[in-house]
Amino acid sequence: GARDFVSYHDFRPILTKAVSKPDANYFNMLGSHRGHEHFFHFLLDRLPRLYYLLHLFDLGREPVTVLTNSGLPAFQRDIYRFIGQRFANVRFEAVPPGERWQMKRFYHLDDYQPIKRTLADPAVLDFFRSLVFEGYGLAEPEHKRRIYVTRSDAKRRRIANEPEIMPIFARHGFDSLAPGTLSLRDQVAQFMSADVIAGPHGAGLTNILIAPKTARVLEIFPAHKVKNTYFLLAVSLGQTYRAVIGGWGGRHEW
Repeated sequence: GARDFVSYHDFRPILTKAVSKPDANYFNMLGSHRGHEHFFHFLLDRLPRLYYLLHLFDLGREPVTVLTNSGLPAFQRDIYRFIGQRFANVRFEAVPPGERWQMKRFYHLDDYQPIKRTLADPAVLDFFRSLVFEGYGLAEPEHKRRIYVTRSDAKRRRIANEPEIMPIFARHGFDSLAPGTLSLRDQVAQFMSADVIAGPHGAGLTNILIAPKTARVLEIFPAHKVKNTYFLLAVSLGQTYRAVIGGWGGRHEW
């Protein structure tokens, strides 16, 4: 029964401690809500900002302190660690939630564009791919595999009759994976060898950006909610994409 929008009545001021920071170049990678932890949105909405800073701006070649949220998920800590290893001029500093930092120079980069960010700059995608392949020391295996991305561990957009279709996928050589239960290293290790990836719409399909550029992608939608998010990402990577439209989803879009 709650309304589906936010107004200024939903915000409350909190007491924060003012902290004066020494003069330096500070770059914003903070998120204002829990969405900054989301696997898809971090990789496609936020990480490109840091890529552009380091590759397109003079500031990216100077000493720079990247400000992050505190309590980062493990996959983000790994990515930032790999960036720090590659770029000696970059350091990361987490801002505690109870502090209000004051600084002379604070840089923010927005990559607003009239199309979805999953129609992505190939250089950004290659940057991420090389970052995690090299960071984890993983080499692409010779043998390819087929992966079905299940959402059985999620509340939304599950396939209601998944137990019925799983034997069909299994007969065609698919292994079932729930990416949200795996570390980033394990996801990279699994998907870098996948030549076919199938599954319902959701963050787990973000892993197609780790898969070979020759991979084939099959996405399954509820009839009332079809999105072009991963179609555009597959196009950006040069992968082959097809979609299957299932039945009408309920409140949880099953």
